[in-house]
Amino acid sequence: MIRLNGVAEEADLLRAVFEQVNEPLLVLDEESRVVAANPAAEEMMGLPPGGAAGWVMDGLFPPGRETGCYEAVLKDPRGRRREVEVSASRIEIGGQNHVAALLRDITRKKEGEREASRMLALVEEAKRSWEE
Repeated sequence: MIRLNGVAEEADLLRAVFEQVNEPLLVLDEESRVVAANPAAEEMMGLPPGGAAGWVMDGLFPPGRETGCYEAVLKDPRGRRREVEVSASRIEIGGQNHVAALLRDITRKKEGEREASRMLALVEEAKRSWEE
């Protein structure tokens, strides 16, 4: 375990992890408004540094579910559809409830699955045609 020499070192460590982690990471308030986004999250959404602050993440949380692991569909500020895996946890900051959400863009994976299903259906249809 790393031994830290005070609050400043702890803050530096947490800031470095937040900024350097490769997966999109968001911190949202109770209205699903972004209060912090790491560079990976801003890049995924096509935003400049600091551009995610205040953005409301409609669709990130299914009704009645703000924590846990699940899949969601988001639209980025440009209107592009993103399918994501979400791992969300409640956290408290300054006495206020927030949600920390780690995202993984699975859009390409889902597109591949849909294409594989479509191809399988075509093969099955061709097979039925040959058998007739």
